Amino acid sequence: MRSALLITLALVGSVSVADAQSRWTNDSYNEAPYGDSRWSQPPGGRWFSVSGIMDTRRTRPIPVNNQSLNQIGVRATHGVILIRRITVEFANRNVVDYEVNARLRPGQVKTIDVRGRRVRRIQVMADPRWGGTYQILASPGYRRPGPPIG
Repeated sequence: MRSALLITLALVGSVSVADAQSRWTNDSYNEAPYGDSRWSQPPGGRWFSVSGIMDTRRTRPIPVNNQSLNQIGVRATHGVILIRRITVEFANRNVVDYEVNARLRPGQVKTIDVRGRRVRRIQVMADPRWGGTYQILASPGYRRPGPPIG
């Protein structure tokens, strides 16, 4: 009796793990225009979470503690959100407003490139009338070649 219960639990557990993995591969993040490049990695891989789940009705700056970042991403987690602007304060106190004006469905990510600069704070301005939630993600930085920004 006990062994039958253990076998049943093991089978149910393996099905739920396989089901979760198949849902991840169908996530809209993987349908980004990056194809099979390294930029199509899921947020659990090369991305890390900067904030918890945030509501579009409350906007507040998120401290990043002068970390060097390559990209900042905003991922819709629940409901459709409309991102108006992402404001980034760099370690040298320069503030840059990135006009985004993007509508995101759950799972979609909008990214901006900050080219390995040290970031103090990130603030996302979203339209509160849409009522969704989002999460701020970032990729760790290294200095990319290119012209200086800001």
